[in-house]
Amino acid sequence: MAPYYDDDYADLGRQTDQAFYLALVQQLGTTVVDIGCGTGRIAIPAAEINGTAVLAVDRSPAMLAVLADRWAKRPRSSTHLLTIVGDMCNLPVRNGSANLALAAFRVVQHLSDHDALTDFFAECYRLLTPGGHLALDVFQPDIDLLENGSDWSVDIERSGESPDQHVRRWSRARPCGQQAFDLDVRWEFPSAGLPTVEATARILWYRRDQVLSAAGRWFTLKQHYGDFDRTPPSDNAPEQVFVFERRQ
Repeated sequence: MAPYYDDDYADLGRQTDQAFYLALVQQLGTTVVDIGCGTGRIAIPAAEINGTAVLAVDRSPAMLAVLADRWAKRPRSSTHLLTIVGDMCNLPVRNGSANLALAAFRVVQHLSDHDALTDFFAECYRLLTPGGHLALDVFQPDIDLLENGSDWSVDIERSGESPDQHVRRWSRARPCGQQAFDLDVRWEFPSAGLPTVEATARILWYRRDQVLSAAGRWFTLKQHYGDFDRTPPSDNAPEQVFVFERRQ
């Protein structure tokens, strides 16, 4: 998945979340932990903000390798970006070492089970300084998708200068239990004749009350939005975006 992550993300048109999280870094963060950082689409520009140090954590060495390659090619006057392999419920980070933690692009929906969300909040409480902040987002629950899933369909197709840059991505959703589905993704290279690449990710869904219940012992909700443009939350909003403050 790592080689296609950035191009897929751009093709899906998700840009407003990046601006939202970078604004939080400018407002709240001097020492930032980017949890589930992927290829660095938040971590790299955050580290380029003056006075900001970023620790980028992901469980995928392949994702971190792409991040490191991208970072090495960026013009910069500082090296305030470190990467480390780690699990979001057992982060290799010292107690009280950051004042802002980010879990962007629905990272917590990849937890092993719903109970693990409480463990995630406990871990973020541990690594943040008193009064530090945690920001995250999740999908608004789609009841029809949870109950019925979806058939294979092409959601991305792009071309480039060479045949191997012609990529067709298929995806489908398979319900696999209460508030969860398996997302199957298949990348084809029709112009180059390369082998098809397949991946599956389990996606968990959370209602607002579940997120708040899991966070309540350690965090106070400061902001809650229905999208990254800071529109109010509603049942019809596409996202659930939360900003929490660590309790003392």
